[in-house]
Amino acid sequence: MRRNALPSALPLLAIALVLATAGCDKSSGAQTTAAPDQAPAGQDGAKAGADGTIPAGAKRIDIAVVDEGFSPSTLDLKKGETVVLRFNRTTKSECLKAIEIPDLGVKKDLPLNTPVEVAITPQKEGKMTLQCWMAMVKATINVS
Repeated sequence: MRRNALPSALPLLAIALVLATAGCDKSSGAQTTAAPDQAPAGQDGAKAGADGTIPAGAKRIDIAVVDEGFSPSTLDLKKGETVVLRFNRTTKSECLKAIEIPDLGVKKDLPLNTPVEVAITPQKEGKMTLQCWMAMVKATINVS
């Protein structure tokens, strides 16, 4: 006689579900907005120009990557202007170990407690999404 294996698999499925979604929450906490500052960029190997350099005086936005998501959660940028996004991940959440900006083709790993710079130059006005690699935690990029 064959026993039903489903009841014995339920605890394993529950553990797998908890691990897969740990740290992933579709709400990214409080809404905060940032506009780029005028600090010069160029550390940590970010690339923007055809020759692999970041233009002198490129603007920078520091983005904290924490349990609640991205802070700030809204970025206001200008079309055609190069901006360096500097990410600092302090959460151990697997969900936030990498980011994507699908509209710009950006994918970047975020090592824990290591600043990572990503230079972007948006060419279209409108809204874009900055998200974790699982597309669960999101921030908005407004381009005008």
